[in-house]
Amino acid sequence: MKSKKSIIILSLIAIVGIVGVTVAYFSDSYSFSNEFKTKEYGTTVKEKFISPEAWTPGTTTEKKLKVKNSGTIDEAVRVSYSESWVNKNGDELPLKQGDNVVAIINWTNQRDWIQDGNTFYYKYVLAPQEETSTLIDSVTYNIAVESEISCTETTEGNVKSKTCSSSGEGYDDATYTLTFTIETVQFDKYKEAWSTNIVIAGTKPMDVSTLISKSNPVTISDYNDGDVHQMYTFNRGATDQMPSTTEYRYIGDDPYNYIEFNCDDEGANCEIWRIIGIFDVDDGDGHYEQRIKLVRGFTLPVSMDTYAWDEREYEGYDGTVRGKNDWNGAYINTYLNGNYYDSFSETSKNLIKDAIYYLGGRTSSDPVEPEYGTTEEIYIWERGTTVYNQNEATRPINSKNLLALMYPSDVYMVYANGVNSTCYDDPLYCYDDDAKTGWIYNSNKESEQEQLDSIWLISPDSATSYRVFNVSENGYLFNLFNANNAFSVRPVVYLVPDVEISSGDGSPGSPYKLSVH
Repeated sequence: MKSKKSIIILSLIAIVGIVGVTVAYFSDSYSFSNEFKTKEYGTTVKEKFISPEAWTPGTTTEKKLKVKNSGTIDEAVRVSYSESWVNKNGDELPLKQGDNVVAIINWTNQRDWIQDGNTFYYKYVLAPQEETSTLIDSVTYNIAVESEISCTETTEGNVKSKTCSSSGEGYDDATYTLTFTIETVQFDKYKEAWSTNIVIAGTKPMDVSTLISKSNPVTISDYNDGDVHQMYTFNRGATDQMPSTTEYRYIGDDPYNYIEFNCDDEGANCEIWRIIGIFDVDDGDGHYEQRIKLVRGFTLPVSMDTYAWDEREYEGYDGTVRGKNDWNGAYINTYLNGNYYDSFSETSKNLIKDAIYYLGGRTSSDPVEPEYGTTEEIYIWERGTTVYNQNEATRPINSKNLLALMYPSDVYMVYANGVNSTCYDDPLYCYDDDAKTGWIYNSNKESEQEQLDSIWLISPDSATSYRVFNVSENGYLFNLFNANNAFSVRPVVYLVPDVEISSGDGSPGSPYKLSVH
């Protein structure tokens, strides 16, 4: 007997615009019908959609749609859609006014879908707990569409009046209906169930959305040492420089976040880096993208005279050479984004992209306990606007760079969710056995390179013009060293948004390998 497919019907009703005194609206209507023919077969539709108060020509409304396999067997997915316009009088209108499409559907990620007429087939098997990429990005009411209005003129004495209203025959005061039908079926039966010759390939290379789909929910309160593949989810409120966001981070002593990076153009001679997590990143133009953040697996080799954070003269009362904690022009900034970046292969350069790095600081003299704040408080001041600003020498609050250094919170967030409360609640007292419960500290100590005492971080001390935060060789957070001290360095980068993990499982013996669409 032929296996029945599980069908999920999603109807998105009403994109309506009224010209004149315009009141427009979206509304949603959902109808779900699922037939489960296996023990644990399940599908979840994930939608991002906010109904606008007005939808007028030229307006674009965000609409995102993806499908998640919430069961335990592989699935095939297809999505079909239909459209209709109905005017105020109840008559159906064409989808085009002359040569102009009235409602422009802005498709996205079509490289992951195979289109056959009004049906899109997801081109990869959807494994349990994985999600499809987003098929639709938004819908735009074409600004070139003209209204159907009728006007009358009246004269009273020397006053002429003209009154216009919708005729009820055009696209103003009309209803646009966009209906999606989402179907899933167990993967080995899709050709039979759908009577199609479309070829759905094997497993999709992992991308940002795939990694996120493997993350643990924020409700998990205790670290499970066996969850080495999973990131943990953190919901963040807005800071002085950032909107609210959701982050995904690898925590614990040794998660499977190993990745090959900085390879040559033949893909060989790679370095081992580690994935810190996935973040909403400002690309420097105010555009936020979900991107993977990497840190070099080990510190840079000590092949230079010094890895000073900076070597400029202190501009204070005595002229002592202490370095300046101004990231713009800092020695390590210039080196990382100059000579070090130039040493990358073209393939590696194509994998990274500029990002905004935040330069908020603080001082231990602030009336906050513990000394520098908890990790959560540290995260907030890093992205704040407190900087050194004496004698008109105000420090920048952020910087756009390809390469930079870790934040203090990057180091101590790995102790969250029950990994180690001492290190998470008060990083000043995170050392020795406590510090060893975090993978960043452990990988510091595993380096085969000669190491200097501490590791530089990007965040400055805001009470002085020359001190910078660092992680001590014992694991605790500190801010009492001058910028011209010689410490170790672990660069960080944000990968481009469309990067894929083509192979590997993230373990030390099988690190992830990268590719780009």
